[in-house]
Amino acid sequence: MDRHPIEINAETNIIYENNQPISGAIKILKFEEHVKVCFKSGYKKLYHISNIKIEETCLKNEASNNCFEYLKKLAAKVSITLNDDSSFLSKQYNRIKKY
Repeated sequence: MDRHPIEINAETNIIYENNQPISGAIKILKFEEHVKVCFKSGYKKLYHISNIKIEETCLKNEASNNCFEYLKKLAAKVSITLNDDSSFLSKQYNRIKKY
């Protein structure tokens, strides 16, 4: 195995295994034929490159980002409110990081 992997940004990329997203990744290291994924829990897993798919998040796309901003504004107007009079959906949308 190559001793100098390429680090892939775990915040701006999504990993899929069997067309299902893998969540909780905090570090992605790409070697020649393998990808090592480190998770929030401390667990680490080595995947063969042919068994996974890595995609850049759609929030970097301007059209997707504009749609997301619209949904955030809409959620603030029509959502269920919490005890502090804030919108539940708005709080959830605001927690998502954009790049």
